[in-house]
Amino acid sequence: MIYNLREYQQQIVNIAVDSLKNNKENNFIVAPTGAGKSIIIANIVKNLNSKVLVLQNNKEILQQNYNKYISYDFEASIFSASCNIKEIGDVTFAMIQSIYKLGDLFKNFKYVIVDECHLIAENSNGMYNTFLKSIGSPNVLGLTATPYKNVTISKKINNYTFETSTSLKMINRMYPSFFKKMLYNIEISYLQEQGFLSELVYQYPDDSFSYSNMPLNSTGADFKANDMDLYISSNERIKACVNGIIKNFKKRKLFLVFASSKKQAEKIQKELGLESSIIYGTTSGEQRESIIKDFKEQKIKVIINIGVLTTGFDCPELDCIVLCRPTLSLSLLYQMIGRGLRIAEGKENCLILDCCNITKKLGRIETIKITKEVDSFKDIVETENGVISGIELRKFIIEKKENKLI
Repeated sequence: MIYNLREYQQQIVNIAVDSLKNNKENNFIVAPTGAGKSIIIANIVKNLNSKVLVLQNNKEILQQNYNKYISYDFEASIFSASCNIKEIGDVTFAMIQSIYKLGDLFKNFKYVIVDECHLIAENSNGMYNTFLKSIGSPNVLGLTATPYKNVTISKKINNYTFETSTSLKMINRMYPSFFKKMLYNIEISYLQEQGFLSELVYQYPDDSFSYSNMPLNSTGADFKANDMDLYISSNERIKACVNGIIKNFKKRKLFLVFASSKKQAEKIQKELGLESSIIYGTTSGEQRESIIKDFKEQKIKVIINIGVLTTGFDCPELDCIVLCRPTLSLSLLYQMIGRGLRIAEGKENCLILDCCNITKKLGRIETIKITKEVDSFKDIVETENGVISGIELRKFIIEKKENKLI
């Protein structure tokens, strides 16, 4: 099958191939959910005309990338324990978890493409770093929709107390940074204007929700799981979430709920009183596939999941996202809402039921822009709320391994 590339897709392919062939530094490209990353990757690989390794950390993403590539009638191999296939060809799609200790098998690959590249750790001990060093540090190109992470900076007050602040940083502004330069950035708002992505509309079922009483975890990057569960799973907050679903139930086809815990998910399901399914991290692969199949065929309208369907889940007909899991992570917020960005026949928009008012604090994802700092080369992240990178999202005190907010 031959796909006619959109203008931005062709531009990305040209820039990526040139960078890989002519640069000795690792660079990355920003492409939103629904921008056609699988098609972009397939065409980059085809134009390199060399031995290429495509890495990802998610089985569903691997299958999407592989299937798109072979749909061109190109040959490729898969190396993945979770797929029960371990083959190496001139073009190989691999799970990093399956190969990071097997560098000797991949030393003759000239180029490496990493999907979801924001997952590469800054420290040299991560799986990607370990593997890439073992094969001789080839030229690497990364692709991601979310090129930023939450980082923490701690200042010692005394032997037992630390003042810690959390802020957002671009992956090429962290030290030590694996990636040097952002080669291309395509924004959600542009793709929406062109009709390539769904419009998003927002409702806030619980306007009273506040983060003020929620401690952060020991990393400072997000909230403590136990405290979040206690706060979010109150009967009042569960009812607000459920009422938002029921109010829109006849108007929407499919609902994907992001819950903060098993306890909260089961409370939502019970209170909802409608046919729904829950996907946990421990749900078997076979059962998970069966639930998703029924969901896509609209045999069930509601899936409640706990941190499972944030990446690699593709259901264009999905037209309602329910956020019952608070976060300080713009990346996680993007990944959750991003599940509803794809277009489908008869789908006018995707409704976001923001039960935790996350988008009020961080901004709506379609307003995210990556620009340059004034009079500087530094990449910064903005939303409708202004510059969000480098700004303290939360400041707190860690004392004797316990968080106490200030």
